[in-house]
Parts: sequence; C-alpha cells; structure tokens
Amino acid sequence: MRRRRTLRAAAKAGTVVVAWLVPLSYAVLVLVDGGTRLSDVLAYGATWVATTAFPGALAWRILVPRSSLGESVGFGGILGIALLLPWWALGVVTGVSWIWAWPMLLLAVVTLLPAARARLRARALRLPRTRLAWNVAMAAVATLGVAAINQTVLRATPLPPRADATYVDLWYHLALVGAVERGLPPEDPFAVGEPLRYHWFTHADIAATASASGVSPVDVLFHLWLVATLFAFLLALGATANTLARVGHRPAPWWLGPLVALVGGVLALTGLGGLGLGRTGGGTGNGFVAISPTTALSIIVVMAIIGALDRLLRGESTPGVWLVVTALLALGSGTKPTVLPVVACGALLVTAVWMLARRRLHRLALGVAVLCAAIFVLSATQVVGSTGGSRLQPLTTAVWSPAFAGLAQGVSDGTGVLSARVTESSGTLWLAAVLVAASLVTASAKVVGVLAVLTRALRRDPLWWCAAGIVVAGWCASWTLSHPSLAQGYFFLAVAPLGFALTFAAATRLLTDVPTRARAVLFAVSTVVGVATGLVVHALTPSSYSGGALDRALKASEMSLVLVTALLVSLLVLRLVVGLRGGTLVGAAVVLVVCASVTANAHPIADGLASPSTTRVVHPSLSVLPPEQRAALWVRDHTPESALLVTNVFCLSASYREGCRAQGFWVGGLTGRQLLLGAWAYTSENMAADDPTSYQLRQPPWPDRLHVSLAVVERPTARVVTTLRDLGVTHVFADRRATPVSPDLATLARLVHRDGPVSIYALSDTSIH
Repeated sequence: MRRRRTLRAAAKAGTVVVAWLVPLSYAVLVLVDGGTRLSDVLAYGATWVATTAFPGALAWRILVPRSSLGESVGFGGILGIALLLPWWALGVVTGVSWIWAWPMLLLAVVTLLPAARARLRARALRLPRTRLAWNVAMAAVATLGVAAINQTVLRATPLPPRADATYVDLWYHLALVGAVERGLPPEDPFAVGEPLRYHWFTHADIAATASASGVSPVDVLFHLWLVATLFAFLLALGATANTLARVGHRPAPWWLGPLVALVGGVLALTGLGGLGLGRTGGGTGNGFVAISPTTALSIIVVMAIIGALDRLLRGESTPGVWLVVTALLALGSGTKPTVLPVVACGALLVTAVWMLARRRLHRLALGVAVLCAAIFVLSATQVVGSTGGSRLQPLTTAVWSPAFAGLAQGVSDGTGVLSARVTESSGTLWLAAVLVAASLVTASAKVVGVLAVLTRALRRDPLWWCAAGIVVAGWCASWTLSHPSLAQGYFFLAVAPLGFALTFAAATRLLTDVPTRARAVLFAVSTVVGVATGLVVHALTPSSYSGGALDRALKASEMSLVLVTALLVSLLVLRLVVGLRGGTLVGAAVVLVVCASVTANAHPIADGLASPSTTRVVHPSLSVLPPEQRAALWVRDHTPESALLVTNVFCLSASYREGCRAQGFWVGGLTGRQLLLGAWAYTSENMAADDPTSYQLRQPPWPDRLHVSLAVVERPTARVVTTLRDLGVTHVFADRRATPVSPDLATLARLVHRDGPVSIYALSDTSIH
C-alpha cells in the first residue's frame, strides 16, 4: 500500500513537471526565435528563479499564514522583487554586488533556525494539497499566454539592431535602466546633473536581473523581463481570484484560477483593448500592458497587495503579514504613482463602511491607509514623482473620443437624439455623460463584480470592500483627473485585472451554496443568455465609426442603450422565468456579463491570435536605422559607464528642426550612457514649464546646452570642444540624418567609430575601452 502511494505521488509529481515544462520550453523557443541567444535565455531564467521567484515564494510561505502553493508562487514572486531591490541598491551604492546575498541569506535562515523550519513544516501540513488538474490547466493557460504575447507584442518589437518603429517609450525606459545602473539617486539620462523624478523601481528590477544574469539590458527589457513578468501576472491573477473566492478555510474551486487567468489575462491581451461588451471601446485597459513595463508591474503589485491584505483584514494581523504589506506598498510607491492612492481608497472605504454600518472603527484598514500615506510622503521626492503631475479636471479622458472633440469645437451636424442645434456647453456635457456611461457599460466585465459587496453573503467581508474600493477608485480617477498624454487612464489599467478577478470570484462565491443540479441549470441558462446577448451586440456594433462628430456620438449612445437594454432584459428573464433573486441573481448576472463580453469580443480575439503582429511599417523618417542602432550599441560596449555624451539627435523624426517632437530617446536608451542634453520631452523641467505649447514641442529648458550640442557637430571650433571637455563630455555622437556633420570635427576630436550615418568621436584618449 505504501509503495503504491509512493508510485502515485511520483507519477503526480512527474506529470506536474512535464506540464510546466511545456510553457517554459515554448517560452524558450519563442525567445530564441525572437533573436535572444539560448545561453542568455537560460541564464536569465535561472537568475529570475534564483533571485526572485523561489526566495520570494519561500518568504511568503514563512511570513503569511495558510498560504496555498498557488498563492505562495503567484504573490511570492512579487514579494521577491520587493526584497531583491534593497540588496541591489546596496550594491549600486557600494560598488559590490549583493544581489545573490539575499537568497543565500534566506536559505541560511531556513536551514539554521529550527523555528523557521518548524513554521514552514507546520503550515505545509495544514494546507490543502494543490490538485494535479490545477497545475495542468494553469500550465496550459501559461502556454497560451506565451503564444498571445508573442503574436501581439514580441514580433512587433524585434531586438536591435533592426529597422523598425519601436514604441518610443521603450527607448525611454531603456535609458532609465541605464540611469539606475550608474548610481543612486539616479540622474535624468537626458539632462546631466538633473535629478530623475520618475517611478524607477521597475527599471531597477530590470537592471538588477540583467546584472545578475550577465545579459544585456536591451534583451532583458524588450523580451526576457516581459515574458518572465507574464508568468508572474497569470499566476498572481489566478491566486487573486482564489483569495477572493475563499470562504473561511474552505478553498476556492481548483478551476477558478486557470479560468480567470485565461479570460482576464490571455483573452484580454489578445482582445487588444480589453474585454468589454462589443467594439464600442472595450472599456479602459487590457489584461497586461506589455508596452509599459511600469504599468505591467504595477498591475501585479496591486494583486499581491490584495493577497497580503486578505490575511490582515480578515483577522490575522501578524508581524510577518505587516512586513509583507509594508514591503509591497513600498514597491508600489516606486512602481507607479497610481498604486498607493487606489489602495488607500480601498482601505478608507472599509473604514467608512464599518463606521457607518457597524458604528466601530476598523483599525487594521485605517492602519493600511495611514501606512499608504506615510510611504507616499517618504518616497514622494525620490520615486513617486512622474513626468508632470496629475490635476483635478473631470472628463479629460473623453477627448479620446473624436465625437467629443468635434462637439467641443461647436460642431452640430447630427440628427435624431443629438440634433436640435445643441449648444457648445450643454451638448458637450451631455455627450461627456454618454461617453462616461458607455465606458462603464463596456467595461462591465471588469466592474460588475463590485456589485457583489451589496449582497448578504459578502457585505461583511472587509477584503471585498477593499478590493471593490480599489477598482472603483481606479475607474473614477481615470475620469476625474488629467495627466499629460491622457496618462490618467493608468489608474484603471492598474486595477482592471483585479476587476476581472472580482467578477469571477463574485460568481463563484454567490453561486457556491446553490444545489449542484440547480447550479448546473443556472450556469447553462446564464451562459446561453449571455452568449445570445454578446452575439446581438457584436452584430449591431459597427466595426468603425464614420461620419460627423454628432453622428459618431449618436452611434455610441445607441450602442450604450442596446447594451443596457440587452442586459436588463436578460436579467429580467432570469428573475421571472428561472426565479432567481438576491445574491444568486447577482451571481447569474456576473456569469451573463462575462459570457456576453467574451462572445462580443470573439472577432478581435480571434484576429489577435490568428494574425501575427509584425514590425510596424512607418515613414522612414520615424524609423531608427540598423546602422544607427549598431553605432549606439557600440558605444554601450566600448565606452566606460561614466562616459558623458553630446549628440545632435533630439527629435522623433530623423532630422532636427525647431519645434519638432523632442522624443528621440533611442540614443540614450541604446548607448546606456548619460547625455549632456538628449530628447528633453519627458524631463521634469520641461514638463513643469508654464508654457501653453505641448510638452513634446517645446524648446528645451537649457538653450545653452542645445546650442553647444548643435555647434560641435555643425560648426565645431576649438573653443566649443574645450567647453565640452570642461563640462565633462567624453564623446560626440553625431548623426547625419539629424543635422549636417562638419568634416572639421575630425580635426578637433578623434574619430573612433563610424557606421552608416553615425560618427562617434572621442574628446580624450582615455575614453575608449
């Protein structure tokens, strides 16, 4: 009997290993096919596991009571980042790498301290075993996730040097990775001597793992870190749904985590805009923001915070849990400025509800809110600051709509509901209200779970109130605040996957106590009605809006009316025909909305999976040529980290002209070196300038730097070169596509490299490796 049990356990363990080898092997193949060397893929994967995933999961298991294996792995990977960064920072400051010290220290603590081993063993014995089906299903979802991100992101972002139109902000993020590698606190890589006022913890994690693995930060940012974070995202999303759906010590159904990861992660990623009802906009935000590494990490940090608050708000306030909460909030403060405010709002909502409904203070929730405020204040000067602050300006998000923009200019060319010669003020406000309502309806799959806190089953659960408050705060902030480039949308982007987890967990919790046969009928009816609703919405929604501004607004309002009517009719059917009421009706409504969302978005999801993304084709003037990229990478490989560059590349377009978009970040990104003056669009001085001109088109706050940068390339003199040497400049990065390059420069500085239109000059004999 014992031998049979041993064989059965070995077979299960072997099946689990084989199941997870499939997505991992596929990820390796995808990355190698994308241009990364196999040795680099293996080195980075091993580094991520050894310095982040494994020690983080181990620390979570020790510090957080009754954590399942899924929660320990899903949330522990994020805790691993929070615990890794202090050791990396110590290495940057001292010049001696300490990255590998903390996992070895943790292993030493577990090995040498009997109390730690006893706690780990005792908690392992009290935990339910992770089912084989969960491992197989989650591994299958991870495989689909790798396929999805390969089709939608990796193929559209080839590794340098390739002629492409890489998303301009990726060059900026790459430059920030170089900035944090050079020293702390970091300098703005595009303006020497200026402090970097930006949330740079994501870049620090990229720099830390790149340094520990010996892989180029270029490969890490563009591909490797993204795929590793995708695994963490899917695991955390599934763990969040399980945490919310758990009732006391009774775990959630095993299939919930993989299902949420599939719909809220993989399908939302391939849906290109997020699962909403129909093609009316899809709500704000998708499941995983691959083009913004800071947002991608902030999404996972928010979910990990929910995992820690689960124990804290539900009565297990141990020092270990407080330590985890503090570490994750600190990580969130430097990951994205949106994290702490929305978490504080969720905690304050719990405090307010308990005061109003129970006439007592929820001290733990209030303590979380106070902790958020304290961390925000302490980190405000170093890591919370962004490239321009948010301000209160409701409905700014509505300018995404061309209908609103047209109406705001006094256009009145519509018919029907929006005709009658609307005035500029009343028509604009009316249309804004329509757009807000349409956004709420189309984002229903992400927000409908919030309604569950009003049911008898969940209104006494503080974690649900906190999670609902976080989602509502994110959505409201995206519509009430204004930020350059409409970045207020990141408030909702950061919490949208949590909204998915709430939605699925709500259906699971509210329908758990329904008898099995009745629950099967309920799911069948809700699914059929939801799919039918989605088919109707998909058939009636135009693939694109054309015509005048008011005509487009009319179509948007009509679709909002169709969506609301379809949902209300469906719920009425469930209420009158099936006889549902209370929490069961809300649970059925959640299933209905999810089914309708998936059905209505089946076409864009299929397109996202079936049509591989390729390099974006743009005008040659906006593309960075392979010789330019090779020259920049040569600088990275052949100059000291302390090198200071002067360049004539500032604009998004190849050629420089006054008033161009100053977003030519690729020089600072690919070289990894500090610039005397680079593309200045995102510098704090430029963003804070009192100038009605767009921040992208302004002249630099340092005109003298611009003058000397152009002069040394176009009109070099001994005096200009001497001035640059006095400023500490070691190299000139001159690009003929940006401005003419004078041949006299070769007589005043030493030409050390040339590739295509780029010539690199050294201003001293000791500045080349």
